Amino acid sequence: TLFPYTTLFRSLVPVEAMSSGTPVIGTGTGGSGEFLLDGVNCVRFTAGDAPDLAAAVGRLAGDPELRRRIVSAGFVTAAELDVEHLTDAYEAWHAAAAEGYAHGRPPDRRLDVIRLAAN
Repeated sequence: TLFPYTTLFRSLVPVEAMSSGTPVIGTGTGGSGEFLLDGVNCVRFTAGDAPDLAAAVGRLAGDPELRRRIVSAGFVTAAELDVEHLTDAYEAWHAAAAEGYAHGRPPDRRLDVIRLAAN
């Protein structure tokens, strides 16, 4: 899936592609920048840069092992960004806010796919 958008409003498109086992090429701008990791769960390119986009397509097309790794990590990413996980995160933040953050802020979520990238 080619994801050339530069706005937050389309950030579910790459997650949907990942959940179906489709490798993603995207800009990583907007909300997707939080979870699109170049060479881990996608191939990123600079928004508006046609030669960079062409290079990203060529990189993915020419490397079956990269495609396999991206699809595998994409499944991990999609699973972590499903409705249940997001609902849990929202609930923790709303509960903390309702208590005036008396017990501090909820911990930042660290996606497993980010841990995959570190290895």
